[in-house]
Amino acid sequence: MGRENNIKPVKDLIFKGSRLHSMTKTSQVFARIDNIIMGSLPSMLSDNCQTRSYRHGILTLTTYSNAVATQLRYNSPNILSRLQKQPLLVDVVRIDIKVVAKTREGYEPSKRQRSLTKASRENCNILKDTADGVNSESLANSLRRLANTLENYGKD
Repeated sequence: MGRENNIKPVKDLIFKGSRLHSMTKTSQVFARIDNIIMGSLPSMLSDNCQTRSYRHGILTLTTYSNAVATQLRYNSPNILSRLQKQPLLVDVVRIDIKVVAKTREGYEPSKRQRSLTKASRENCNILKDTADGVNSESLANSLRRLANTLENYGKD
């Protein structure tokens, strides 16, 4: 019986002043702001960015692309002046653009493996011959070590 006392009618949940009503209104205002912003952007940019937030006169847009972020930054003065003409966005004073990493579904980071091709015997001999003809002993030693490393690569 105690559980039945906690059940509230739906109209009480959406009644003005309730938390759900407030969240709904905020969501509706944000959706209108988002529509205005996306409508003010060139289509190539609006297709590749999202409105992240609008607080205290600062509009934050996000994108997955550095190229789109560069275009947004370049065009931000024009975009800002267009947005300031809209009644809901008259207070916007700055546009921040952030590039976010796009997560791939099923992606699991793995150890990075180097894919090196084995040097030919001829290339190793060229390095050794060059080492014999060099005046600098430290350079000659480095070339010989490199040749030895390349010869032994993949033998372990």
